[in-house]
Amino acid sequence: MNCKNIFRFKKIDEQTKVGLANATFILYGKNGFKQKRTTGPCGYVEFDNLCHGYYSIKEIEAPDGYELNTEIIEIYIDSCGNVYILNENYEIPNSRIYVPKCKVTIFLKDGKGFFELPNIEITLNNGIKDTDYYTDTDGKIELELEDGEYIIKQTSCLEHYIEYKQTHLIKVVDGIAIIDNFENNILIIYNNMCPNLKIITESETGTIIANAKFKLISEDGITVSEETTDSLGEAYFRYLNEGIYTLQQIDTPITYHKDTSIYSIRVDMWGFIYINESHIDTLIIKNIRKRINIVANKIWDDNNDSTGMRIGVVDIQLFQNGNYLETAYLVNPEFTHTFTPVQYDDDGNLYNYTIDEPDVPEGYTKSVFDFTIINEINSQYVVVYHKDAGSNQIIAEEVFYVYYNETKTFYAKSFIGYQNEGNTSVTLYNIREDKEIDFWYRRLAS
Repeated sequence: MNCKNIFRFKKIDEQTKVGLANATFILYGKNGFKQKRTTGPCGYVEFDNLCHGYYSIKEIEAPDGYELNTEIIEIYIDSCGNVYILNENYEIPNSRIYVPKCKVTIFLKDGKGFFELPNIEITLNNGIKDTDYYTDTDGKIELELEDGEYIIKQTSCLEHYIEYKQTHLIKVVDGIAIIDNFENNILIIYNNMCPNLKIITESETGTIIANAKFKLISEDGITVSEETTDSLGEAYFRYLNEGIYTLQQIDTPITYHKDTSIYSIRVDMWGFIYINESHIDTLIIKNIRKRINIVANKIWDDNNDSTGMRIGVVDIQLFQNGNYLETAYLVNPEFTHTFTPVQYDDDGNLYNYTIDEPDVPEGYTKSVFDFTIINEINSQYVVVYHKDAGSNQIIAEEVFYVYYNETKTFYAKSFIGYQNEGNTSVTLYNIREDKEIDFWYRRLAS
């Protein structure tokens, strides 16, 4: 008897006709003969070593997600090994088990919720494979999901929007959706536009500064862009992606000192900007006006104030390109002051500075050398000879200064000389003016 016969058939999906794996069958023969076989990846199952006779085949376990097919397959193998299927069915179909599906809607909107985002790719993973979907013109995707767990991830974004990296877990239990642990069948994903970093540059007094230049550098050291402030003192770094940056000023007009600080810039996944970890999107940078030190000095040329006519405070004026700027008061004994005016005008031209003394002290003349003013006593002198009245011999001599101001009003300092007793009239001669001035003096008491 030939017992080497083979019978082979295919298990398929009732609707798609695709072969189904993991369906288990038992073949029954006479005298208690039976074989148990399971379909392979393409849905085929094979029974071998069959002898002449009648057999019946029964499905005992259906693939996951399918209903069990209760139909019995009857076959007959003749003595020549020919197989006859009595119910003429080489393909055993299985119907899918009905599972209630849950409708889940996903919306893609801009960060402020003003409008929908079309043509955004969303990937759905069911634990086995990824399936891609795209939002329609209304920014919407509608899914019908069976019971199970799914991971939703956005895998594309529009230009100038920050890539959305967060994932969402959807669980469907008995046809009810639970999204991120909340019972809900609507998921709204917001995409934030890449933010703009605004720079405002101004002086310490609030004057706007145009043509100040800045550089933004990415975390890996690549220059993102360089921007220059406009006539309003503003510059923009536009559409910054999520990441960490550094900002530095690289140039400023010649009239200012540039800011040498390094600023840390961070853009998070929501499109928020943090400057040095403060949540702001506008950075005000101060540029200090360049200034010079002008040291004004006052020198007295008056024989160390031998007349006692020197005053304690004098005023010195500073002029900028010939125009009055400010006044300083020089005080005894230093008689010096440091002016700190700006170095350049708004066009970058150097200012010319000079000083002057508006009120010359009475009895003095004025000379100006750069930033030094010399006040010289306005005087002449004669030599006074002190003689013995009897012998007419010179017993002492003294230089006597005569001081006057510009109106030729004469002044003199009293002095004590060596004289005979009694009051004596002394005639002094002013060499320059050739004028006689009478002075009275007395002899020191012995």
